[in-house]
Amino acid sequence: MKHILLAFILGIFISTSSQADPCPPGTYSMDGDDAGGCTPCDIATYQNMPGQTSCMDCPAGTYGPFTNSISCSECPAGTYQDQEGQMVCYWCEPGTYADEMGSETCTECKAGTHAEEEQAESCKKCKAGEYAEAGSATCKKCPAGKTSKAGAAKCTNIPDEAEPTSPAADDGCNSMGSSNILLVILAIFALRYLPFRRKLV
Repeated sequence: MKHILLAFILGIFISTSSQADPCPPGTYSMDGDDAGGCTPCDIATYQNMPGQTSCMDCPAGTYGPFTNSISCSECPAGTYQDQEGQMVCYWCEPGTYADEMGSETCTECKAGTHAEEEQAESCKKCKAGEYAEAGSATCKKCPAGKTSKAGAAKCTNIPDEAEPTSPAADDGCNSMGSSNILLVILAIFALRYLPFRRKLV
């Protein structure tokens, strides 16, 4: 009886000690445990759960430059990644920008703005006297005879200078007023300085 009990206890111990632990996050195996050894996740893949049989590709907008990863990194602003399972992010080209992390694509600069450098996080307005179409890397100067305000998508014709208002109507009124004043002055002079005739008796 003692031999049977001892064998039973020994069997439980052997069974317990032979149980494998699950593979930790960042690794995988065929059975999900470490009995046969766990394999690190490859570059551009990750695994955030223990005891898994495979790793997952980094999603678009992220990258995975290291092995044994439990997560992927978001692409910085000014860069993008439009595919899964990638180890790098790409710079936005001139004329485009990405203002947020984790971008899958870059956005064209709006008309009236530009981005000269790669890896732009925003676009700049064109100066007055310049213009730019959508997706432009630089602004262009307005041609002769045209102008624009800051941030313009196109140039407009310079307006002609306004002609001065004709003073003909005012001159008529002014000449009439001058004549009346002259008559009044002459009348005052005549009354004051010309000799009066003596009244006949």
